[in-house]
This record gives sequence, structure tokens and C-alpha cells, in this order.
Amino acid sequence: MVRTISATEAKVNFGSVLRLVQEKDGVVIVENHGRPTAAIISIDEYQTLQASAERDRQVRALERLRVLQEQIAERNRDLTSDEADAIADELTRAAMQSLIAKGTLRFEE
Repeated sequence: MVRTISATEAKVNFGSVLRLVQEKDGVVIVENHGRPTAAIISIDEYQTLQASAERDRQVRALERLRVLQEQIAERNRDLTSDEADAIADELTRAAMQSLIAKGTLRFEE
């Protein structure tokens, strides 16, 4: 159930607003000067929205990586497999050294 209230009503009845959101899985839209400015939702709904936003972010990042992979493959189509492997090894070593230098990556003896 969605309910719209003024900011003043939200302030005066905040406990009731929280109960509505918690117990009835409601959504409360808070208006300021007649314009919707905030929504009060349950923590479960918030966590669901956050998880969905994270999944969307991951999908967009993977798509950007796929496009980048295609661009790199096109630019380097004249490399032999051995040359490509050598470049990949060099870049991997450089990345690992950078992470070690930053303290992000450590090897236990």
C-alpha cells in the first residue's frame, strides 16, 4: 500500500509511519510543499533494491568488459598465440607487483 503524506505529517506521526512500513509492508511518500521528496520503505525492500542495483551494475560492467575484449581482439588480431600469452604474462606480473606494493596482495610463506 502506498500512502502520501506531508513532511509535517511525517514528523508528527513518525512512529505510526514506521509501523505502517514495517508491519504492513507499506510505502510512504513524503511531500514537501506538495512535491514528492522522499520515500520511506522497509529495510527488506531497501535491501532488495540495493541488491538489484548491484546486479545491474555488475551486468553493465561485464558488458563494458565484453566490448573492451572485442576491441582488444580486433586491434591485436595479427599477434600469434605465443605473443599474446607473453603480453598477458607481463601485464599480470606488473599488476601483481603493483598490488603487492600497495599492500593489497600478500603472499604468506
